[in-house]
Amino acid sequence: WTLISQGAEAKLWKIPHYLFSGGGDCLAKQRFSKSYRHPTLDERLTKARCKSEVKCLVKCRRGGVPCPAIYGVIPPVIYMEFIQGQTVRSYLDQQQQQQQQQQQ
Repeated sequence: WTLISQGAEAKLWKIPHYLFSGGGDCLAKQRFSKSYRHPTLDERLTKARCKSEVKCLVKCRRGGVPCPAIYGVIPPVIYMEFIQGQTVRSYLDQQQQQQQQQQQ
């Protein structure tokens, strides 16, 4: 697995030639535990957040919004379609820089 990015809640891993993606690449979103939370609470929150995120992605996809297909969930990891491209963060940063340049 190759680490792509890490945020406050999870790490994003690229998995080459994932079995359930038809041989293509897969993205694994791995939520990590928070040491400041009680272990039982942390586990419940992680499972609930994984479930909620998957539900949102499935609803969006059914509604025609382009988003990754879900291959599976084994909390704390969500396995989804890897889509090559720019991250939302880098896109927003790029747009902000363009706006600042236009204002000068």
